[in-house]
Amino acid sequence: MARGLVCPDRSRANAGCVMGVAGMWSAPLLLAALVVARPAAAAATDPLAPGAVLDATTAGAAADLLPPEILAHYQTGNYRNRLGAWPARPHWEPAFSDASASNASRLDVDERGSIVEKPQGTLVRGLYGLPFRIDPADPRAGVKVVWNAYYAYWRTGTSRDVLALDWVGKRGLERQAVLESHALFWEGAPRARIPKDNPLDLAAQQRAVVSSPADLNGTASLVWRFREADRRDQAWTYVPALRRVRQVSPANRSDGFLGSDLSQDDGAFFDGKPEDFSWKLLGERTALVLADPASLEGRVERRGRPDGGIEETWPEGQTVLGYQDAGWKGLPWAPIGPVRVQRKLWVIEAVPKDPYYQYGRIEIGIDQETFQGVRSRKFDANGALLRS
Repeated sequence: MARGLVCPDRSRANAGCVMGVAGMWSAPLLLAALVVARPAAAAATDPLAPGAVLDATTAGAAADLLPPEILAHYQTGNYRNRLGAWPARPHWEPAFSDASASNASRLDVDERGSIVEKPQGTLVRGLYGLPFRIDPADPRAGVKVVWNAYYAYWRTGTSRDVLALDWVGKRGLERQAVLESHALFWEGAPRARIPKDNPLDLAAQQRAVVSSPADLNGTASLVWRFREADRRDQAWTYVPALRRVRQVSPANRSDGFLGSDLSQDDGAFFDGKPEDFSWKLLGERTALVLADPASLEGRVERRGRPDGGIEETWPEGQTVLGYQDAGWKGLPWAPIGPVRVQRKLWVIEAVPKDPYYQYGRIEIGIDQETFQGVRSRKFDANGALLRS
């Protein structure tokens, strides 16, 4: 059974690691700001206090905070994580917060799920800030949550990520691919970071080029996303063995990338076009989610760039997965490097409108404050869980 892992070494955006296990699970690492740790003594009375350890002896206390398929790994001792805390301070830069407050009173979504101006119903372009304030009673709250997630991510404007895609089996690392990804967001970023000319009316462009191993070297993908709801994504791939570029269906974005269990629509946890899905808000939930300790502890190097952007570099030699630690006795793909933190989530459901899409529905957990994706569970057309 093949597994896939994506870990960025360098990124301007909030990013993390995504591990996919066929028929088993895939979990993201949510990056955050400086952690505010509580005294370790608190763990003596509260098994889920920051500083405590979630393992087979304490898993029972987390029964309502984890999906059952993930909880089972802790109960059997195959997973083990330290618990951390989230800082209690504003998450957004002031300009972004001000723009979000202004947007909340003037924007809505239409029947297709596109963002429109009230009361005219005209399609919005050049938006900055979170579009919506989420009301659980709103029948269109689900698609509004996912739009907030996009605009929280798109505010970076552009990003460059160097990634390693690992296939991990029961005996450890089986295969690794290295690729470089570039993204350009025409929506959601400050105007100073957006190119002036956009004749195709694009919302985003993304490309990825594989550099190793040799049999995958030169494999490339390119995706255009349009603002118009009726214009589906256009995607192309180049495979050196075929020596030609081929256009692929948007439905192929749900297929395994480079033969792994990670798909292009996983992206920054979910990267499908919102109008291509039917959305529902399933509810609110407090959950234990994975977080990157280097980010929480301020050990990510951040440097300003001449173009106004930010360059981030994670510490070298981080142990992320179990197979990277010779002393680890649990599953090789267990996320042993991250910590678990308690967060409040919006849980939303996406049902694809394309009958050729690989999954019948996707259940997504989105952080209520940062609007970063923290959880994804994929089901087939009959409701059976395929990946988590």
